[in-house]
Amino acid sequence: MASFNATELYTNYVLVITDVGEECDDESALHYLSRAAATTSDLFVEVLCVGGKMEESARLARCRNCIGLEETANFKMGPVSGFPRWSHVSSRRMVLQIGPVNDEVGVSAFISGIGGPYNYILLGMLGTTNSSNGAPRQFAEQMMASATTALVVATKVNGFTRIPLFTARNAEWFPDGVYNEIMRVGFKNTLGRAPPSLASLNQLVGPGGANYETAKSITDGIMGEGSFDGLRITRAARQAAQAYGTSYNEEQIDGMARMLVAFHRLFGVPVGEVWSSSASEFSVEGLETGALSGPFQAFINQMESNPEIGMTPAYDLVAAWVVVMMSEAPWRFSQYFDMHCDDGVIYSLKPAMCHPNLIHRIMEEVEDEEDEDYVDDDDEEPEPVPVGVEQISMFERWADNVIG
Repeated sequence: MASFNATELYTNYVLVITDVGEECDDESALHYLSRAAATTSDLFVEVLCVGGKMEESARLARCRNCIGLEETANFKMGPVSGFPRWSHVSSRRMVLQIGPVNDEVGVSAFISGIGGPYNYILLGMLGTTNSSNGAPRQFAEQMMASATTALVVATKVNGFTRIPLFTARNAEWFPDGVYNEIMRVGFKNTLGRAPPSLASLNQLVGPGGANYETAKSITDGIMGEGSFDGLRITRAARQAAQAYGTSYNEEQIDGMARMLVAFHRLFGVPVGEVWSSSASEFSVEGLETGALSGPFQAFINQMESNPEIGMTPAYDLVAAWVVVMMSEAPWRFSQYFDMHCDDGVIYSLKPAMCHPNLIHRIMEEVEDEEDEDYVDDDDEEPEPVPVGVEQISMFERWADNVIG
């Protein structure tokens, strides 16, 4: 088993690389990690914010102002360009990457700054958002190659998302700033479309695509099962879809048109309007006074009246939960995840675990009893602690062999 130096104050050190400010799942993940540090005295969490679309300092300000994060003895924040500053507190080091690193820091110098062996978790397949081609991919590949053990959390299997969705109900676990951001991003991801110049993203509006399936889920949740498929595609909706997505195929045109009809029925958005996800109307200020302020309020009312309807995936929250799980009880991993490929590196949530109720379970694990707002009516049996080596997978290395 692992042994520690007398000078080490914590059993586990978790380093998180985040692009907080891009989507609400970063905010939810950091709130979760702050709660994990607050309720687990032997866990140390260090959060490093990347640059990119926002300055590192702006992301750090968002951590404090939107999420309400404060530094404590075992929860620290800083810019990724400042390198890890607290990895010396434990020789059991976990690195979680939920944001892309461009040119803010050299990967070799960054790895050296970690100060010793580490395990590495990447959210999403290589080449996707957090490790897109170019500098971000090179950073992730080197981090993975240099790790004692690496793990990739796949977010999709055969084109379908394997991550639970935020709902108005499970969003209640989070502070107001995060709750409001979940609603804003849920609305933006529901109505906002990828720029038509990015033809590779056209699949999002066809059956099985994330945009299409979200619209279907919300429509059926509010109007009844089968309602989305039963919507009549109007001529105006089809013309608007064709005008926006000039490279859409017929299936994608019909998918977009059906979504426009649904948004008109549910939120009062004119059927001929297609909104780019980058439109300023989706900003906090824009949703207060802009052209979409009315539909946004209608969206909030519908979600809060139907609080079990899924909105947007909790990607980063799941990844944060995994890193805490792998630092404290790696044997639990196989209860929730399936191997995605035979390489033993890529895993995805089991289909049965992708229900929004998983978010309740995740947050319950880091809440003090006196602080709990949510009560699960189902009396669940406690998870059995495995007995015998045959029940512990290769992930026992996360608890032992990383020590060096």
